[in-house]
Amino acid sequence: MTLQTNVFNLILFAFSILFLIGSWMIDVPESRNIALFSSPVVIPMFSSICMIILSLVILNKEHKQREQAEFGLMKPFVMFSAILLLFLLLMKIVHFYILSFAFLLTTFRLFRVGSWVKCIGISVGLIIALGLVFEMLFGILLP
Repeated sequence: MTLQTNVFNLILFAFSILFLIGSWMIDVPESRNIALFSSPVVIPMFSSICMIILSLVILNKEHKQREQAEFGLMKPFVMFSAILLLFLLLMKIVHFYILSFAFLLTTFRLFRVGSWVKCIGISVGLIIALGLVFEMLFGILLP
């Protein structure tokens, strides 16, 4: 959904309302017995009502797509936050390397980094690199 689509639909809606009001004000002589459907008012009124309905339908459809897109963006954030919170809560119970591996694997699968094999390989590689760099190189003990 784009801003241009919303602006266009709002302008279409506004002009449709003005068009409906204008068609309502068309002067129809009462002296002639004109049937309702042959009146000069019918086509402008019908087309303006159709434009109003269609612009509202398009605006509603765009709004629903935006809600789905916003939820689609929010879902991974909420899931990642829950995984991170679980990681922090389990830090005292589970060994750091095992927990880090589970955290990385779950996060990679959540964001669809690749296949299971690729995610496992990356997770194992990062855990080994983390251990080598911090414990062997810098002498920092990880929890």
